[in-house]
Amino acid sequence: MVNDSSGKTQYEVDVVALAAGRRRQDRGPVVRAIGEAKDSDRVRGIADLVRLDRVRSLLTGRGVDGSMKLLLFGRSGFDSALRSVSASDMTSSW
Repeated sequence: MVNDSSGKTQYEVDVVALAAGRRRQDRGPVVRAIGEAKDSDRVRGIADLVRLDRVRSLLTGRGVDGSMKLLLFGRSGFDSALRSVSASDMTSSW
């Protein structure tokens, strides 16, 4: 759970990948990736990526390295806009 005091909300993150040999209890854990895994009938879209980018920004503001990858997993797939962003390698800017 990641708190966003400015937005007065909380974000739940389904996937957190730490660097090899690290634990979440470590001081300054190295987070390699964060992600969402959804088992729903709704296709994943740009809004899901923007949400994860917000979570990354919040974590970066707390001293976590901001170079983590953003991962989306969806049973129902991804919309064309999200596929386009992924295919164009623009994800490095997210």
